Amino acid sequence: MDRMEMLLESLRVMGFGMAGIFIFMSIFFMIIVGLNKLFPPQKDN
Repeated sequence: MDRMEMLLESLRVMGFGMAGIFIFMSIFFMIIVGLNKLFPPQKDN
C-alpha cells in the first residue's frame, strides 16, 4: 500500500466515523424533542 492509498483509506474511515456521530446526534436530538412533546415543562403560576 502506498501513501496515497493509505490516505484515501483513512479519509474513508474518518468519513464513516463522522457520519456515525452525525446520525447518533440526530437520533438523540429527536428523542429529546419527543420527550419534550410527551412531557411538556410545567409553568409556575
